[in-house]
Amino acid sequence: DRLDTDDPIFGYMVRSKQQGWLQGFITLTTFTTWHKDYEWNSLVKEAGISDDDKRNYRWDYDNRLANALQAQKREGDPDAEGIVWHRVAEVSLLGALGYG
Repeated sequence: DRLDTDDPIFGYMVRSKQQGWLQGFITLTTFTTWHKDYEWNSLVKEAGISDDDKRNYRWDYDNRLANALQAQKREGDPDAEGIVWHRVAEVSLLGALGYG
């Protein structure tokens, strides 16, 4: 994770009710890329969606989700702060420590 570069960044912690022990936490930020030609596309091989995934899970078979993401406003410099997609969230699960 890019805790040192993402801004804004915030997160949540999950604690057990009885002991208050930390069970897990996530961070959230705006999606950022450092490639000016980044493209959302669910239909290309590089998307990593296998034939098994297509049979067993819901997926963006008509590329509608990817097209909606691609249409989002973005701004920035790929050589500096990166290109920021202000209405797309990046969520990272940093810990799931278990319980019980």
